[in-house]
Amino acid sequence: MIAALLIDLDATLVDSGPVWRVAYEQLATDRAVTLADDWWTQVAGRSLAASVAVLDPGPDPGERAALIDALVDRATARLRTHGIELLPGAGALVAAAEAHRIEGGVVTSAAARFAAAALAAVEVTVDVLVTADDDLPAKPHPAPYLEACRRLGVAPGEVLVVEDSPSGVAAGVAAGARVLAVPSEAPIAPGPRLMSIARLDLLDPEQLIAGQLAR
Repeated sequence: MIAALLIDLDATLVDSGPVWRVAYEQLATDRAVTLADDWWTQVAGRSLAASVAVLDPGPDPGERAALIDALVDRATARLRTHGIELLPGAGALVAAAEAHRIEGGVVTSAAARFAAAALAAVEVTVDVLVTADDDLPAKPHPAPYLEACRRLGVAPGEVLVVEDSPSGVAAGVAAGARVLAVPSEAPIAPGPRLMSIARLDLLDPEQLIAGQLAR
């Protein structure tokens, strides 16, 4: 049985894409920036610091930080007014972990206030929450997952990580965890300690909690 379940937030646990899309588009309009045709693929799975490049913030660190704050504020406000939903299978997996008293956490590139609002909206409680506010190297660096394991007091090799993006998968694998990939915007190449599935609800959550994942 796994010692802990660590899940990415956006496009893995919750369907937050529509919320973020509107936030980016509103800011692009405010700034008179024309988004590229492939702007969403440039954003998905990346840190906030990297993804705001599509809004052309310029080289000034202060301007970039202010733009990130504005983006997170808009996304969080829209989440609270329009709601958000768990992705298929995510709720069942979290419930199975809770039933077996498996500690769980969310490891996300989103800001803490957005992540907290999203978890509250879908009524999911976690034992650890690692976000962009923790000032760690961003995924694909393993630091966010290693920090979650440190806080929980578990070895990475005993953890199941669930991710949707190539950078998130790379972070989990580099941390030494077993990883379940549920690709959203980009394909994910096969590799050791990695299993890929089109949708989370296609797998039995009890098997995942039992650690029956291809190694």
